[in-house]
Amino acid sequence: MAVPAKNGIIKGIFKFIILPILILILLVVIAGIVVLSLTPEQLKIADIPLGDDSMTFRSLGLADVKLFNIIKMVRDLMKEPTRSDMVSNPPNAVEEKGTATANTSNSNVQSEDGKIDYLKMAGEPVTYDKEYLLTYKDTTIAYLFDQMINQAKEEGDSQEDAVKMFKELNATVEEIIISVSGSERTFRVVVSINTKQLVEEALKDESLPAPARWALNQVPNRVYLISVQKVNVDSEGKMVLTYKSLMINGQENQVSEILFNMMASGADNPEGKDSKAIISEGLGQGLSQVISNLGKIGTASVDENNVVTGNVVLGNGGLLNGKITVITYTPDTAPAQATE
Repeated sequence: MAVPAKNGIIKGIFKFIILPILILILLVVIAGIVVLSLTPEQLKIADIPLGDDSMTFRSLGLADVKLFNIIKMVRDLMKEPTRSDMVSNPPNAVEEKGTATANTSNSNVQSEDGKIDYLKMAGEPVTYDKEYLLTYKDTTIAYLFDQMINQAKEEGDSQEDAVKMFKELNATVEEIIISVSGSERTFRVVVSINTKQLVEEALKDESLPAPARWALNQVPNRVYLISVQKVNVDSEGKMVLTYKSLMINGQENQVSEILFNMMASGADNPEGKDSKAIISEGLGQGLSQVISNLGKIGTASVDENNVVTGNVVLGNGGLLNGKITVITYTPDTAPAQATE
């Protein structure tokens, strides 16, 4: 089933990476002439517009926060972290390409010369001549997802819902970690957003005022979104993801909470979900769609060629530390595709 792209999040993430820098400019100017222990409310600046008439210290929930603390939160949030601080389980491209090629052999997404159509894998079920029990490491899933995004960038006009948001954000899937501890199962998904090209494009606008140009030049070249989601597999072998936590650059502070609220403001939210849950859902939907296309999560008895012979059990048994096992589709067992 196609998943609608979260357009409000797509438009909001870059815009509100810039906003903290604009706030910081104003605060540094003010800090030169006032005591940093005062709050915007005490300084009578709580209702001054911050680059947008609808955005003020009060509307952002910062009216009663000391200037010193606001400056520290913004600077901490916008400090570009090292990749090694954010990522501990990156995929090895050479190894994962070999696994991906082996797992998709004789399927509808691999050509005779061994080339994999990753976008086709993102958009429809992968089918084989028989049902096989295949294992996908979390690093392989991260590699597959990133290759889908890269192919979408190369083809330019791809509209596959599973990767559209990530393509528009110029994103890279840095890692996926599958963890199982007792009855708790989680996915840790780290996606980095390359802001350098976005900033370069924005700076081409000659009408930008000097403060905005300065702010753009302070934006870190790479921003990391780190989402942890609880995972359950239903009786049909499909993943169900539930928000657990979300951070920007590994930071949790009041400014990041405000940014998440803004990012989610343009997304449909009929159920009144927490803003971070909305964003995590947007990240998770693409991932769950891709995994659903690989097969049904579960276990089964197999022969020496991994062909399923019986004892099929769909559910959480196919979700293990660092990997999943899936029962592949045939043209007859593949789920029907949604039509527009």
